[in-house]
Amino acid sequence: MSQQRNILTNPCWRAEDLGTALPDSEHAVSVALPTWADCVGYEEGDPRVINALQAGYPRFVTHPVVQACQRALAQQQGLDMDGMTLAPSPYAAHVAANYVRAHGHAVSVRDAGAAHVQILLHDPAARPLLRQAWQHCGILPSSRQCQAVLDGVPDQPALAKEAVAQVRALLASWYACDPQRIWLGASGMASIAHVLRALGHLKPGCPTLQLGFPYVDLLKVQQRFGCDVTFISGTDQQALDQVSLALQQRSYAAVFVEVPGNPLLTTPDIVQLAQICRQAGVPLVVDDTVASPLNVDVLSHATVVVDSLTKYVVGRGDVMAGAAVVNPQAPQARALAAAMQAEDDPEALWWQDAAALAERAQEYPQRIARINANAAVLVQRLRRHPAVADLYYPDQCANYRRLLRPQGGFGGLCSLVLHDGARWAPQVYDGMQVNKGPSLGTDFTLACPFTLLAHYRELEWAESCGVSRWLIRLAIGIEDPELLWQRVLAGLEQVQGT
Repeated sequence: MSQQRNILTNPCWRAEDLGTALPDSEHAVSVALPTWADCVGYEEGDPRVINALQAGYPRFVTHPVVQACQRALAQQQGLDMDGMTLAPSPYAAHVAANYVRAHGHAVSVRDAGAAHVQILLHDPAARPLLRQAWQHCGILPSSRQCQAVLDGVPDQPALAKEAVAQVRALLASWYACDPQRIWLGASGMASIAHVLRALGHLKPGCPTLQLGFPYVDLLKVQQRFGCDVTFISGTDQQALDQVSLALQQRSYAAVFVEVPGNPLLTTPDIVQLAQICRQAGVPLVVDDTVASPLNVDVLSHATVVVDSLTKYVVGRGDVMAGAAVVNPQAPQARALAAAMQAEDDPEALWWQDAAALAERAQEYPQRIARINANAAVLVQRLRRHPAVADLYYPDQCANYRRLLRPQGGFGGLCSLVLHDGARWAPQVYDGMQVNKGPSLGTDFTLACPFTLLAHYRELEWAESCGVSRWLIRLAIGIEDPELLWQRVLAGLEQVQGT
């Protein structure tokens, strides 16, 4: 058996690292895309890139173990691979099937016979709809869950219950809330979709409102799985005035916002936004994944907070999970909690994932403290570098600072745009000697051309919202800060005249 690669000390940044799993684990949730051309090739479906992938972010790239599980079930049950899709639980299959049926396609559900996995049988033409359910709602089985199907690993409900209780207790201590107000999901997007379904109980048929340019799937899930969405891209006072006017003119199921936004790292005045929402009787949903509940307190102002535990809480990049936390002091708390319970899917988070999550979460406070400190060093130096035209980081945002906890920091995510980005961004990205691939919140630093990967088919629209197509996002890890700076500087030194 080959020795695992330590990507903290030996990062995957060279061209020959294309497709390497990040981390070196069979359950990795990121993959090395070392060059700008690799990222373009990934988006274009170039066989050179696609065939090299050993992993990928699971909602976008089907994990090899999930593929193997699907092949085994197809052979075992005599099914057509093109007409079957896997779901992690009976309830998740029910949600996905209803979405497909609503678009005019027939679908049936069959139990795989192990690990709660369900098989959706459908016309091949329905596959794009099910891919939307995978990507936007996180309705997919995990690699551990599919490995359990292949290996005949039995369910362990007692261990699952214990692990879930441990995670909820930790989250409750970080959010300063009752563990009974916390619901876990199989991914961050699964938790967001859970909240969206619950909101439909409170205000059926009503649209949502998205404030600020968000992570791609936060907007997509509202567009495709909600009842329409109003999008206000700004986060300044004018944007808040637009929100206030919109809530007066129409009935909304909720307002969604990220703290801070991804990738521009802006934060609106959450205190004022919460007041606007309360006056209109509209729930406020805040995604604090990028900030971390150990850095900021948003639950005091929100109706519900969602967090992708895949990121900082796991830290190693090898478990998918999410959480939704209802503020017990919010006006709609009781009704929303009841709706959350009605839409809960306790089987979607496989027990082995729950156990791994509980183990990784113990390191979270130390991890986020180191990441905060490292980011402060790198951001200061990046701001001074002559090649950098714009540096996005929440430390200079007064609205973010109002939410800081006493020992809180600003997180590990920053974005940079270079002078003459069209000329230099690909060369700088290629030259950076850090791990390069999607995701954030890992112990190991990750760089990616975020706009290219998240909005490849809508680059003009992204730029109309102020998000440059040449933006490079850095998710800073726990490496030695001086070594990390040298690795980033290796890319910046590609720019001539600096």
